[in-house]
Amino acid sequence: MRELLEMDLHLKFHVLCSYFSVLILECLSEEHVKIWKPNNDILNRENWVDPNSNEKCKKVEFGETNTASIYIKELTASEFLLPLDGNLIFLDDGDMKVVDEDFKGNTNCLKLKGLTSHLYSDPRNWESDVADNPAVPDREKLPCRDDLIKFPNEIYSSIGDMVGLHIVSAIAMGNVTHDFNTAVDVNPSARLVVSKRKCFDPEGCVCNDASMDCPPAKEPECLAPIHPKGFCHSICGAYTTFKPAPGFSLKKVRDALEEYSDVYTHVSKVDDDVIQVVFAEKGYSGDSVLYADKFYEKLQEKHEDFKIMELKSLKKSGSQTTGNASVVSELILSLLFVLGLFGLIFCVYGDRRWLTNFRFRNPSTFPLTSTYRARFSSRDDESGLIFDTQSIAGSVLNLRQSFDNPMFSEDKTDDQKKTDTCEASNSEEKPIEKNDPLFNLKRLNEELKDEIGSDIMQDLPQAINLKTSLVNDIPPLIEVEEIDGE
Repeated sequence: MRELLEMDLHLKFHVLCSYFSVLILECLSEEHVKIWKPNNDILNRENWVDPNSNEKCKKVEFGETNTASIYIKELTASEFLLPLDGNLIFLDDGDMKVVDEDFKGNTNCLKLKGLTSHLYSDPRNWESDVADNPAVPDREKLPCRDDLIKFPNEIYSSIGDMVGLHIVSAIAMGNVTHDFNTAVDVNPSARLVVSKRKCFDPEGCVCNDASMDCPPAKEPECLAPIHPKGFCHSICGAYTTFKPAPGFSLKKVRDALEEYSDVYTHVSKVDDDVIQVVFAEKGYSGDSVLYADKFYEKLQEKHEDFKIMELKSLKKSGSQTTGNASVVSELILSLLFVLGLFGLIFCVYGDRRWLTNFRFRNPSTFPLTSTYRARFSSRDDESGLIFDTQSIAGSVLNLRQSFDNPMFSEDKTDDQKKTDTCEASNSEEKPIEKNDPLFNLKRLNEELKDEIGSDIMQDLPQAINLKTSLVNDIPPLIEVEEIDGE
């Protein structure tokens, strides 16, 4: 009797241990409920051209092209406009009634969009508690082996192009739940399998390795975005990976991440012996990078407590962008604007002689060989060829010598040649003054007194008046012009 009681106690103890073991393992497994969002019911307003339409009519107009089957229960209208391409399926007791315009009963007034099938492997088609978390990889937003998936409207689900074998923990089709070793054929090439073999590994399990159908990429909100494993496109934030050591617990890291509730975080197993931690946020501001730096320092300091090894470097995105322009781009544009403003001020108020000296030509008209000559122009010239050391008065007082141009000179008389020879000898005999001889009136007075018959020193006011009166009637200035060589 005593032996029977001991056996009974041992049996109960093992049962209790098994029960608590199952509870602990259930806690270790990570199960999510993921709901299929698309609904192709023609009475669903999301499938109408105008979802807010309250028009009262007696007409049903289908979309021209439909890649998904159209299921019909009961429709009543005075006019039906059928699709050009599509498959109409009447459910049990389903029909389409055509009535007169003066029919007083209930009628349908529908203008439908074209109905399309939806991809099982598109993360946008699944609703779950992790769907809005930007730190969760897109692959983990699809059904994983520990997840319960639901199809609220079985016949209107319209799952298209699904291929392969997909394992989940349970399937709910409408009001029917399949949760024990069940297979559901979605189409001839795809099957959903229900398996109770959940992930009880403290390190976690890889969600799935099925292919994904990614949505179009959006413009990143940061410079140098990062691309963690399992994401369709690059994101803004930070992430790191490491290898779990014996005794590692994914739950311990997850609990440590709760401290950073101001941003979105996520930790999961993304490959064999690879744990990934991601920091992200909605409306990138850079806070996720700051928090990631703090958590990374904690992992470095307490890597033995967390049971991790081979901690990889923290990968971080750059600074925030404003719309489509980055902060750096704005700084460059601001710098270019300031430089352009200073250039404009210089052109308006600065020394513009460098600009007026240019003679603009078509580069194709430049000859290969060129010769230059000097000529007299009969037009007013503001080319700036008169420099600071050149004097108008000097040109007037030495008028004969100023216009002694060898290109246009005539043969000199014997008297002129003698005069030039005398002047040259006199200039060689006299020492050169340091000051400009053009303005040495005393010497000019001695040299030209006999020639012009007046004393310049006495008639200085008249000479100044002469200079002033001739400013507007200056003889044409010498202009250098390029001519084509022969």
